Amino acid sequence: MNKESVLLIVGGNDAELDDSLAAASRLQSILPSLGLTPIRVDAGPNLLEVASSGAKAAIVCMAGSQAATGHIHAVLSMSGIPYRGPLPQRVAPAASLITSRSLLAFDNIPVPPYITVKGGRILSAHEIPFTFPVRVRADSSPLDRGEVLSSLKPLQHHVLSRRGTNLILEPAASGTTHTIAVLVLNDSVMVTAELDGDSVMTPSLNPVELANIKTLAQKAVDALSLTGGPYIVHFITGQADPVVDHITVLPSLAPDSLLDRLLMAAGIEFTEWVTETLDTLTSTTSRQAPEATVRTEDTLRP
Repeated sequence: MNKESVLLIVGGNDAELDDSLAAASRLQSILPSLGLTPIRVDAGPNLLEVASSGAKAAIVCMAGSQAATGHIHAVLSMSGIPYRGPLPQRVAPAASLITSRSLLAFDNIPVPPYITVKGGRILSAHEIPFTFPVRVRADSSPLDRGEVLSSLKPLQHHVLSRRGTNLILEPAASGTTHTIAVLVLNDSVMVTAELDGDSVMTPSLNPVELANIKTLAQKAVDALSLTGGPYIVHFITGQADPVVDHITVLPSLAPDSLLDRLLMAAGIEFTEWVTETLDTLTSTTSRQAPEATVRTEDTLRP
């Protein structure tokens, strides 16, 4: 490999792997036109090969739980290879639905009420109690809308059958609610959109509500110490004040992904974003190892 190579890190299980490969294939068709050589690297056994690759930059083409541990970003950081995404020590806390909500609530950013359970034992809670119906979501799958349960018996069965998994119990939405997605890129809010299935629409918010959502999105990203991006902040609105449902820290780069549609809504072509991203990566100092970048004042609050 040489300094004009860009590593495309792929991996994951089942659907995650399919998404990762689709993202890598897309980038493989774009990079040669930019004078760059794409090199696909498996995030599994071949990951340590990047340490001696001499690559110009890396793009983590993964949006699932394997990348959410932060170990891929740590290897790239220790290898001195600039990459797209948060610093290694920021990945896992921000990608965890439980940890990120705790950090957001600590900074007085509104999140939904919830209880965290594992094997039938309550680990933490925020603004309880609440009544049925309740939605059950796995901490490792924040994009999964979760199963809605309307009585205690199926809830007990659901919780006890998944003893090794951290679960979040929260009120199921009732009445009219809206999901708002805010794209934060390079520390700036780029676009705010309402989501309806696969459609991205202009949000039905007045100017004051829209300004409030944008401010909260930026505060949420700052509270998790995320820089660069892209990050997608998901809000629930319609019943009371807007609340941050979750933040997509590692958005999919596959064709027709939510990131794709939000970039389009912001008037940014995907190829244009890739070009600007690589220009930014290669024009700044390579990221150092995590130990060298963490300062006492930078560490995440418990």
